[in-house]
Parts: sequence; structure tokens; C-alpha cells
Amino acid sequence: MRNSIRLALSIPQSVSLQPVTESIIDFSVRAEKLGYHSLWTFENSAAAVIEPIIALSYIASRTSKTNIGIATLSSPLRHPIVLAKQLSSLDFLSGGRLILGLALGASSQEYESKGESIGDRVPRFIESLQLIRKLWSSNDVDFHGTYWRTKGLTVEPKPPRGIIPVWLGGGKLRSNVHEKVLLRAANIADGWIGAGASSLSEFKDSVSKLETFLALAGKHRPNFTIAKRVYLHVDSSFEKAREKIRPWFRSGIMLGDESLIDHVAVYGTVEHCTEELRRHFDVGADLLVLHPVADEIEQIEIYMKDIMPKL
Repeated sequence: MRNSIRLALSIPQSVSLQPVTESIIDFSVRAEKLGYHSLWTFENSAAAVIEPIIALSYIASRTSKTNIGIATLSSPLRHPIVLAKQLSSLDFLSGGRLILGLALGASSQEYESKGESIGDRVPRFIESLQLIRKLWSSNDVDFHGTYWRTKGLTVEPKPPRGIIPVWLGGGKLRSNVHEKVLLRAANIADGWIGAGASSLSEFKDSVSKLETFLALAGKHRPNFTIAKRVYLHVDSSFEKAREKIRPWFRSGIMLGDESLIDHVAVYGTVEHCTEELRRHFDVGADLLVLHPVADEIEQIEIYMKDIMPKL
């Protein structure tokens, strides 16, 4: 049995949108009025996009009900004490609306630039999350890890809900997610989010394995959220929709790989896009983070008014 169907949105973060501040706020305020579950940012240090925590802080100040999320942060590349403080502060100021997506990060260059080894990123990731959660839940924290140590450390403010839900992401382009990633999510996280650069068949494979791992971990499926980012554009014809979506996939954000369009994107008429999104829910998604790539305000109106009622 799956959870209820929910739609979320990825906010416009590109600095090419001018004026970018108005684009972010207009989009976020309208999304909240339309009733979307949550608003999401993503991290890409090599692209011309607003930093995800800063972007969420900005929209949190102009919204009041909609959840906010990051999918995903490469937490081994950030200091866990600083990150714990940043995220608990954001959650506090937003009134307890934050969902945190974490991943290992796949670029060896990113690790080398910070003087870290990509070879130990998994134990660093696990230890970082352990410390962050302790700092959120306790005062005077003594922590003796391999990479970080604290003595009598207190981080405030605490998250208003006592916790911040943590979802894991990760995986490789054009391939199924490694079972170790899914097993880790089942064992230590509150949810999992599939990448936008993964296909429906790859997502289906991941969900099947993840549900097996959740059962082995003794976790109740309705208490664990399975989500996916979907690049989406709706238009009056396939041809018009494809022309709108092509610039996004030619951009540096998507590695300039236009061939990914037919592998991962959903585009076309309302009827076609509704059916494709329904298929994502049918294979186990609880929430889809819809990522409009053009005409953002117009598109989010269509998603909620013309597609959501038919899902």
C-alpha cells in the first residue's frame, strides 16, 4: 500500500532568470496558493544557480504553509556542525517545514578541491549524519568519531518538530541505482528521492529493491516517502513541448546532453503528461517533484489544474 499522491515543485534557481529574485518569489507564492505539497532546491556547485540553502531561506520568508526541501546536498563536503546549525536555523525560521535530501556527491573534483578523498565518502557521510542528528536532538554533545569530535557542544535553535526528515538520493546517470544506496536509505533515512536524470524503468527497479530493503529493516512502508524529480513541460503538441525543453538539456546543469530528453523527460500534451506521471505513481512514487524547464508560472498552473485532478 502506498502513501497518498502528492505533487511538489522545484523552484527556479538559475541566475539567467531576470530578475531572479522576483522569479523565485512569484513562483513560490503562486505555488503555495495552488496547494503544492513542497518547494525544492537542488545543489550544483558547477552551475550558475543560487545556493540551495540560501534559496530556501529566501522563499521561507515569503511563504507560510508549504514545505521546503533540498534534493540533494552532498553532505560529506560540508562540515557537519556548520550544516547542523544552518539547517536547524532554517527549519526554525520556517516553522518546521524543512525536508533534507542528502547524497554522497559523485564528482572526484569536488572532493579534491576541498582536500578530501572520495574513497572514504561513505563512512564520512554516515558519521556526518550521526553527528548532525545528535546535535539536533541533544545538548552538551560528546561525539568521538573517526572524522569529527565534539565535547559538550550544543547547537541551537533546535528543529521545532524535534527532527528534520532526512531523505537520501544518489545514483549514476543512465544506470540503475546501486543496491548499497537503496539499502542505506532503508536503514538510516526517512525517505528516498530518485534523480531527475533517471528513467521511469530505472526508478521502478529502485522502488522494487527499496521496498524489499524496507521490509528487511522492519520499516512500515507508509512511514517512508518515495519520491522522484521529473523534468516536465506541457504544450499543445509534442513538437512544441520538445522545443521548449531542449534548451534545459543543452545547458551545463544537464551536462549539455540533449539525448537525455527521451530517456528521462516527460513532455507533450496534457493527456500524455498525465498518463506518464500516473505511471510514476503506479510503480510506487508517493511524491513527484515536478521541475518546469520553461514558462514556469504558466506550467505550474497547468500541472495543478489540468493534471492533478486526473491522477
